[in-house]
Amino acid sequence: MTEIKLVCASYNREQALRNTLPNKLAISRVAELIFVLDGSTDGSKKFLEEARLIDDRVRVIEQPNSGVQRARNHGVQAAGKCDWILFLDDDDLVPSNFAEELLAAAEENDAVIAGAPWLNLVGTKTDGRGFTIDVDEDQNVNLRSHPNVITAEVIRTPFVVSCVLMRTDVARAYSFDSTFGGNAWREETDMFLRIWSDGHTIVRTPNTYAYLDRRYPGGHSKAIIRYEYWVMRNELAFLKRHQKVLRTLQPGWRGVYRELFVSIAPRLRNLPRLVAVRARDLLVSRG
Repeated sequence: MTEIKLVCASYNREQALRNTLPNKLAISRVAELIFVLDGSTDGSKKFLEEARLIDDRVRVIEQPNSGVQRARNHGVQAAGKCDWILFLDDDDLVPSNFAEELLAAAEENDAVIAGAPWLNLVGTKTDGRGFTIDVDEDQNVNLRSHPNVITAEVIRTPFVVSCVLMRTDVARAYSFDSTFGGNAWREETDMFLRIWSDGHTIVRTPNTYAYLDRRYPGGHSKAIIRYEYWVMRNELAFLKRHQKVLRTLQPGWRGVYRELFVSIAPRLRNLPRLVAVRARDLLVSRG
């Protein structure tokens, strides 16, 4: 039988792990859940070790703090001889048949990666089943598409979200690139495009989804100015590396620096509001 193992990287996100672990344990077809703690100093390790006493599929790996890419790569190497790796973030939630639906899409299309829409349900009172969104009948998914876009049928595209099922040998052959520094912006899309450019098939299915239902404390620094600096720096590196294939995939490709401006301009316009909100939240937290 095809063996699937889950890999989840986490850094100081005990509360996220506590809230989402039951959901991850309920995913069918998953033989082992590998949690790579990237230098966590909170109670994540203790919580996961206690969870392992109840369900021995839970496995905890620790490494010095060195970034989500190295943590994911560490988890892939630790997965042994399984056939597929299911990548989920520590705050992701999915239906119990998530892995099965991705596997079906991959096998039916001879794909090495299968992904699905990702829904941001923060502030709503639903688990995704009551969430509605216009279906994109044109099947037009590209670099600028929102992750919640749902197509009418399974399509072939490298533009999938990080919650994917990936063939283990492919994950090991390509790896996540740790040169995308800071917030690791674009590290997943970079990997998917490298795989796609070498002629492998990647699919996106509308038959399942992943979702986020709340925000959690912890994780790597989200200081606004620093975060946006790394978005801009990593976006430029990404566009330079993949400009040849993006010319064929991205509608109206304008060149590296114009595309950089298209990516960054809305974020810069929104920056004063984000700074004001963060300052207000800080004042409230200090009473």
